[in-house]
Amino acid sequence: MNTINNKNILFYQHEIIGFLKSRLDLIAVYLYGSILTSQFNDQSDIDISVISEKDVDPLALYEISAGLSVLLKRDIHLIDFVKANEVLKIEILKNKTILFEKDEEKRLYHEMNALTAYQKLNEEREIIIKTKYGEAAWRSL
Repeated sequence: MNTINNKNILFYQHEIIGFLKSRLDLIAVYLYGSILTSQFNDQSDIDISVISEKDVDPLALYEISAGLSVLLKRDIHLIDFVKANEVLKIEILKNKTILFEKDEEKRLYHEMNALTAYQKLNEEREIIIKTKYGEAAWRSL
């Protein structure tokens, strides 16, 4: 197997999805992070987020990540999108590639939940950010 980089990652899509599907009941898989940028290098990990039909045990997710790391010969950062914090979910949604999608409606449902939760978070922290950092900082969010 050749070294994975940001130019050939999609050639490994079949292996990644096959490995994940054999262990999780997937709705969708996102690729995100530095792998999608020119900043990706030999020391970079590969960031993958999954949406599963069933609750994913954190230890099981860690073991799946470790197995995928062995398969791809690269550090893998695998997260459960549903359990991620609101800020990370938005970062994923802003810059992602969908590697796999079994159910668009369910994927969009989880994305809309993330956007709604992020909007609520911003409403709750608006006064704090404006007071501490100013109006310009608030508008940059």
